[in-house]
Amino acid sequence: MLLEAAVLKAFASGIQRVELEVFATNHAAIRLYEAFGFQLEGRKIEGRKLDGVNEDILLYAKRQKA
Repeated sequence: MLLEAAVLKAFASGIQRVELEVFATNHAAIRLYEAFGFQLEGRKIEGRKLDGVNEDILLYAKRQKA
């Protein structure tokens, strides 16, 4: 899978932390990221407004195991 390959390549190259942002309503993506070990670290409340609708943005990160 592309996500797994990208994270493994990042860690192999010496990057210790991978971060991402996802819209709070994107439940499929959230399930995918959590299944790959990403942890919720924060929330941008009303981080975007699209067509007059405010939506939170969730902040996730995965750290390389020591």
